[in-house]
Amino acid sequence: MSKMHYITLAEALAQVEDPRDARGKRFEWLFLLVVIGAASMSGKKTLLDINRWVQGHGDELKTALQPKKGRIPSLATLRRVVCDVTIATVEEALSKFQAGLIDESGGAGTLLTHDGCQMSSTMSAMSALAKTAPNFAPATHPQ
Repeated sequence: MSKMHYITLAEALAQVEDPRDARGKRFEWLFLLVVIGAASMSGKKTLLDINRWVQGHGDELKTALQPKKGRIPSLATLRRVVCDVTIATVEEALSKFQAGLIDESGGAGTLLTHDGCQMSSTMSAMSALAKTAPNFAPATHPQ
């Protein structure tokens, strides 16, 4: 019998280095990545949609992830994360995560999003978010 070891999404994202300055950190880096990753995997493809999802699931996220400050991030914080993250590092971490699932389960562990797409489409969405985030202007987008 094989001993399977699955890593969680959080364990995979823990490999992504925090590029922020020590000053002014209000949220744990891993918490922010998991929140954005969970929203992306739920089909949210824009910062506004991610923010709406995060705000709408705030109580659940706080209960499940237990952020130190007991708060959820604002739209501005989510935007900064997407601008600061090195997408190649996120993609590498998520690829290793999915490859591990596939190796351990003989393909049964392929990570799918809510709409049945493979994880690579979620990574593409995160990559696209990072490329468009610097041009994102909240004042021009209705809530």
